[in-house]
Amino acid sequence: LPCQFGLAALTFVIVTLTAVIFRSRSIAQAGVIFRSMFCLNDGTAPVNLDSADITLVIVTVEILFLFHFLTRKMTVEAAVSRVPWWGQSLALAGMLLAILFSGSADRAFIYFAF
Repeated sequence: LPCQFGLAALTFVIVTLTAVIFRSRSIAQAGVIFRSMFCLNDGTAPVNLDSADITLVIVTVEILFLFHFLTRKMTVEAAVSRVPWWGQSLALAGMLLAILFSGSADRAFIYFAF
């Protein structure tokens, strides 16, 4: 189990780092983002995250990892069938609201950049 968790964490880190490279407009911008990620913004990078935001991200990622490992041998259908109907309705309503209110600038999907 620790080996599996380590491999999952390594995969997460690799995917996160490559996302920075693919979404950056230039290598210089990717460098600024990497410095911000690993130095927690030394005052030179244009990233405005305070310690509460960083803590929220870390806790959220840990919860997602925990959820993944608790449900790794279960199908999505089996997991959802354990939730009462009102819980499923609340989850779907929350996801719909998140989609509706999370609009931002139009960005092309990563594969269209090539």
